Amino acid sequence: MSDYQRIVGNNNVQVMGRQGPRNTRNLVGCPDCATPISRSADECRECGYPIRRKAIEFQLEAEAERLSALYTYLALGAVAAMLLGTLLPIPELKAPLYLLFFAAGFLTLPVGKQLDATKRQLARIRSSF
Repeated sequence: MSDYQRIVGNNNVQVMGRQGPRNTRNLVGCPDCATPISRSADECRECGYPIRRKAIEFQLEAEAERLSALYTYLALGAVAAMLLGTLLPIPELKAPLYLLFFAAGFLTLPVGKQLDATKRQLARIRSSF
């Protein structure tokens, strides 16, 4: 009786043999052709699907999306604090709102730089293959 393999939950491979099923955690199924391959493989040996590159792309896209949302929220917070500080007639609230405006404005700078760096790295990864 020869062993056969099938893809099970979480993209792990289950190998059926004479002793019954055994899970091999270091094998995953190729997303393109479902061939069992090592988690550390750069590409699928059957179809050539670039597994490592796609994983890096996925991580960079998630990081860029997170940074983009953070940047947007900080910028909107800065604008809202500035508008509230100028429109509210209560002088006791103007100083804290202006302080919030400047703090949110200064926080957008490093987040924006990190977002740009992540997008450049993602573009470099995509163009290198």
